[in-house]
Amino acid sequence: MKARGARLLLAIALLPVTSLPGRAAHVVPELPCVRHAGGCAERLAGVLRDCAGVLRWGWTERQIYRSEDGGASWLVASDSPDGPIEGMILQNDAIALLGSRAGRLFRSVRPLREWQEATEVFDRLTWSRNTPESSAVPSPLGCLSTADEGEVTLEFAKYSCFSSGPGQLRLAWTPDATTVVGDVRLVANVPNETKLTLDTRTSAKVRSELARIAERGGEGPACGSTTSLTVHVSWRCGAEPLRHLHVAASYCGSGNRPSLTRAFRLRDLARDLTQR
Repeated sequence: MKARGARLLLAIALLPVTSLPGRAAHVVPELPCVRHAGGCAERLAGVLRDCAGVLRWGWTERQIYRSEDGGASWLVASDSPDGPIEGMILQNDAIALLGSRAGRLFRSVRPLREWQEATEVFDRLTWSRNTPESSAVPSPLGCLSTADEGEVTLEFAKYSCFSSGPGQLRLAWTPDATTVVGDVRLVANVPNETKLTLDTRTSAKVRSELARIAERGGEGPACGSTTSLTVHVSWRCGAEPLRHLHVAASYCGSGNRPSLTRAFRLRDLARDLTQR
């Protein structure tokens, strides 16, 4: 009975969740019916809204549903990848995380139609921060805000052949000083070399923002767009070994705006630093 109550509380807490973690959820009074048999034989256990706030996705115990008309009707998008579903959250309009009652976490490969087990620690971090019953997951990037010294490097590649080029930005800090060195190109093949020193307060703010963006998740699906970006993040805090994170994004239309992805937001942060 307690387990059933906990699942009910989780479903209520997730209904509906907006596409970006951290936004306020809006509870709907009655969830849509998806199977009729002399009345309503089965209702959705939870629903998710897209970036525009429109009802788009939902789930029952064993199936994921989609709506093309704002929740008026629902079609099966896929079956659960691992038995009864505990809950779901959206990272953007195409990428979702799904937790099963067996305790496994899955990430959608195609827009909520195919699933693979989530292996990236940042997926676990996003899930733990947005589901009340989850165990807390420490952030691998948390040390950027707390360590007395360290370094972080952003390497950019394959950004639109029309508007930009590759680049790199390295930030190294000690209790005494923070230096930023890099070449984040605003226009393809045009150097934009930067070397500057940050004060302690600015350094802490930049490192905290970098960690916040990288933790957030939100890659979009691959597409044929000419605008794409990959970012390789490597960091070390104190005497710890070097750690790595690879993120990528493509501009695929309004459902995957660059502003919603880690890759483009890390690029913007680097650009802001180079223009100080």
